[in-house]
Amino acid sequence: MEINKKFDKILSKYGTCIFKGSEDQGTLLKRISDLSEKGKSFSDITSMEDGRKLYWVDFVQQGGGVLGYSLVGYTFVLEYLGIRFLRLAGTSAGAINTVFLAAIGEKNEPKSPELYDLIFDDKRFDVKGFVDTKNIFLRQLILRGKGLIMNFLGITLVLLLLVLFPLPILSHVGMEGKVVYGIFMLIFLLWTGYIFSLIGKFTTNKFGINPGDTFESFLENELEKFGVKDQEQLDQKAKLTFTLNPETRQYTCTEKGNLVLTLASEDPLQPAYHNLKTDYSFVTTDIYNECKIVLPKEVNLYFGEDEARQNNPAKYVRSSMAIPFFFKPKIFKTYNEMVGEGQDRSFLWETWKGKDRKNVKSHGILIDGGSLSNFPINLFHNNEITIPRLPIFGARIVDEKPIERRVKDGIDTKENISFGSFIWQIINTIRSNEDNSFLAINPFYKKYCISEIKVYKTEIDWLNFNLTSNEKDALFLEGVEAALEFLEKFDWAEYKKQRQNIKKN
Repeated sequence: MEINKKFDKILSKYGTCIFKGSEDQGTLLKRISDLSEKGKSFSDITSMEDGRKLYWVDFVQQGGGVLGYSLVGYTFVLEYLGIRFLRLAGTSAGAINTVFLAAIGEKNEPKSPELYDLIFDDKRFDVKGFVDTKNIFLRQLILRGKGLIMNFLGITLVLLLLVLFPLPILSHVGMEGKVVYGIFMLIFLLWTGYIFSLIGKFTTNKFGINPGDTFESFLENELEKFGVKDQEQLDQKAKLTFTLNPETRQYTCTEKGNLVLTLASEDPLQPAYHNLKTDYSFVTTDIYNECKIVLPKEVNLYFGEDEARQNNPAKYVRSSMAIPFFFKPKIFKTYNEMVGEGQDRSFLWETWKGKDRKNVKSHGILIDGGSLSNFPINLFHNNEITIPRLPIFGARIVDEKPIERRVKDGIDTKENISFGSFIWQIINTIRSNEDNSFLAINPFYKKYCISEIKVYKTEIDWLNFNLTSNEKDALFLEGVEAALEFLEKFDWAEYKKQRQNIKKN
């Protein structure tokens, strides 16, 4: 298929947008044009394409359900300014954007125009269709009103209040009151029984409301359009090998001889510079074997080499976005044979995950990678590099409003949280612990690499699979604004200087 590489459609639609709070900086088009004309440097790894300089970076993207529309807006700004991606990583929605950035076109070509066309085409990207449960009532609860959880809680609360008050009083007012009370009591009992029946079905239904088959089929069909049917074909596009010529300071791509990257750094060539990685990673969580999994890097925990090469990458992305209870988990049979030769033969589960062979379950149950690592920037940390050749860019989706401190008489007052908030905070602590621990040890990344996409301003729920066109636009533009703000402040020279302060672990 012919791939759209032009930004015209996006600019014509959003070019005149002015972001609230930044009115004095002008329209989107003006801000992005000003950045382009300044000729800022974003990396020491560069290449030339049609007389234009491209800057190469590593790019990691956070998950966030349907809020992932914002990641495409963020990517658009980067690519418009000539930024291209060597290494890619993402979780859940970030994994979806990652697989398309890896699969669409050639590595040095822009992907966001085609990706924009894809996600704004309701026939190609039918978000409602991803809710593929056969239970019509559940489907309506998901797609209507406040979403599944709030709809369930709302119906239950209303029925409970009616049964407790005022219907008991009404039951004492003649026969009609008793009949009405009896009808609502029956409805309440039936509703309660329905909830318990759903909980019971979760066991036989692999603990997921939606099979997720429609989403996986969508990925397979779209990836095939870009020439990707299996892992081997995606590797050929996204995992390239570069050979460095120290004298010319040029990296030549072994697979694509016309792709030449130049090392523009004035610093002495470090030994680590000879190795230039290009890859892609999707983070998922194996709850049965109790560990984080990075695919395809750790695919051999489940598949042999030949079988892994034939896997469709849609499997990996599907496992990364398997939101607990909302989608069925992805199940892979564990691979427990010895690999390697001679004294190097080993069981990978023992070598990679520190799990004794007898404790490895027969299958892996893979759910949303965000349950352990929703922003896997630690995958890109290179302990051997002191002066970086290229930066790491990270896009985080922030869906919660900043907490406003409550102060009385100069003293912070204690905040009261509900039971639901208490449970949610426990979940958030678990899912953010690894990422936050890494950033706490290496605050450099938070200050110089990470951009926060403030999607909370749109007030769109991350599980709203019934998005309107305006809501999609709002999410896209939040990504655009975040990228503009980040790149306008980005200083490559300062980045390199501060990166040297990271101590080797």
